[in-house]
Amino acid sequence: MSQNSLNQTVVIQNKFFIAHIETKGAQLISLVNKKSGRELIWGRDKNYWGRCAPILFPIIGGLKNDSYIFDGKKYNMGKHGIVRDAAFNSTLLSSSKAKFSYRYNEETLTVYPFKFEFETTFALTKEGVKQSFKVINLDSRPIWFCLGAHPAFNLPMEKELTFSSYMIEFEKRETAPLYYLEKDLLAGKKENFLNNQNKIPLQVKLFDNDALIFHRLKSKKIKIRPISGNKNSAFVFMNLKKFPMVGIWTKEGGAPFICIEPWYGVDDDKNSDGDFTKKMEIIKLAPTKKFKTAICFGGK
Repeated sequence: MSQNSLNQTVVIQNKFFIAHIETKGAQLISLVNKKSGRELIWGRDKNYWGRCAPILFPIIGGLKNDSYIFDGKKYNMGKHGIVRDAAFNSTLLSSSKAKFSYRYNEETLTVYPFKFEFETTFALTKEGVKQSFKVINLDSRPIWFCLGAHPAFNLPMEKELTFSSYMIEFEKRETAPLYYLEKDLLAGKKENFLNNQNKIPLQVKLFDNDALIFHRLKSKKIKIRPISGNKNSAFVFMNLKKFPMVGIWTKEGGAPFICIEPWYGVDDDKNSDGDFTKKMEIIKLAPTKKFKTAICFGGK
């Protein structure tokens, strides 16, 4: 398939799951557990949020004044970067595995002055899907980038429950501050939030000021499950692997989904001087080198 604006859907499946991925943005739009029949991925509704699992590259969130400085030159870029609406090439590697690739072009160079190739691969497992990411530096100089995933999961997962019937559960007890956002920028302040605890009961008001953002948690595995009842009842899990930051988000006002977002990078600080290379947790990749990472997620 050529790299063009035609949006197609690639279907992969194994004994346990079936997944649909669009070539536009390489966005996972459906992940169904065959045994339970449960659709895990939010189905997109512009009344709340018109996406379901975008890829964030080469920035996470917002830039101060929607711009940054690199090598003395100013560049403009919108929220979350340039690949979430890009036309990816797709390759079906097997019935349960597909790769999507996107390469720099004249248009990308006007907003992101680096030559790169971006790949993401979806491989179904017994528990869900492993989504791998690869960035290849095709430039003659180092490149800098942030990278993130943004999957949204249906919530509530059971008809008799509500959003506040669920909680976020970390694999380890955490003592960690919360990073606050103001108008898509870090507010420059942190507040004690997790105090030797591994559970966050979900409430709509938690997201009145946008996402809950954490940095360098000990936990790499996160679950969404009911507060009461059987611990093995309906839940979603996410394995962050090596991602250093995680955002937890839903649209303010009570949207029927919750996002768990692994990130390398975060929004600009409100006091940022615009230097792209100084962004928090940004990745620097040498010429000809490859950066690889992955996440795993799924549910019953």
